[in-house]
Amino acid sequence: MAKANLRFEDNDMNDMNQFMTNELVTGKSASKIQKIIFDIIFQHIHDMVFVMKVESGPIFRYLFINEAGMSKANLSTEVIGKSFQEALPRNRASILQRKYEKLLKNEKVTKFDDHFFYNGEYEVYGETILTPIFNELNEISYVVGVTRDITERILEKKKMARNEQRYRSIVDNNLDAIFSITPMGKILEVNPAAAMLTGYSEKQMTSRSIYDLIHDTDLDKIKSMIEKTCTGHPLESLDCKIIHSKGQQLIVHIKTAPIVIHGEIDGLFVILKDLSEHAKNMEMIRFMAFHDQLTGLFNRRALLDHLKCSNGFTCKEIARICTHLH
Repeated sequence: MAKANLRFEDNDMNDMNQFMTNELVTGKSASKIQKIIFDIIFQHIHDMVFVMKVESGPIFRYLFINEAGMSKANLSTEVIGKSFQEALPRNRASILQRKYEKLLKNEKVTKFDDHFFYNGEYEVYGETILTPIFNELNEISYVVGVTRDITERILEKKKMARNEQRYRSIVDNNLDAIFSITPMGKILEVNPAAAMLTGYSEKQMTSRSIYDLIHDTDLDKIKSMIEKTCTGHPLESLDCKIIHSKGQQLIVHIKTAPIVIHGEIDGLFVILKDLSEHAKNMEMIRFMAFHDQLTGLFNRRALLDHLKCSNGFTCKEIARICTHLH
């Protein structure tokens, strides 16, 4: 049914084209219609339109340029009748010559991306379609080139690519482990530091849930953090334990931050900072503060602290007791 409709539409289009051709050739209003079409192409179409005459060589001479073509390609009416080599800088002329010669060889519509400088300063990116016009001997006599200005689209893509590279640079070179996860906790992407911290490869982690890495004692707390972050609130916790691939527990500082795209939360970042070494150092400092360095036994400070905590004595009272005992 769909094919039938398409065929019907194609037939309608062919009939309309034939009607327009007959009107332009034999109709009473032919000259008026031609003038309207010419004005539309010349003044109102924003795409650049070029009609080139094909001569032996091959040489391509400008026969027609619409207003957009003259403005954006920095051309004037003086180039009419001139070839690429006569009207354009050598490098630009060489590029277009090759594209048009390819059309002559293939004898069919040719598409290519174009790139040039407006007034020698501003970059213009174009999307060009070349259409051959055949004469009664089935030779290509003219080529119609239509170039659409896609500069804004290309520059936006380049901007997005630069932003993506900046993002990748920040994430990939970050010393903290960074996980990109879904609101349900599925790991989508990790940075190299995450692999170093957990002992799992990126491929191994992207098939897991972030909850698979969390120690059971902290599971409820982390789930609560992620649920709250999904409402738009970044959070952090200083004392979370995760399980390394080899089984040991690691103490980490965890941060969660929402990923917002077009005003909606699309996922989360989970950032882990390894505090295991820091915790070991703090434990060592604490041990040294309350133990004799030679014997490893509790020292006077540990005894005072223990008595204070156990009996509610003040430091002065404990000191007097220790002196009396001595």
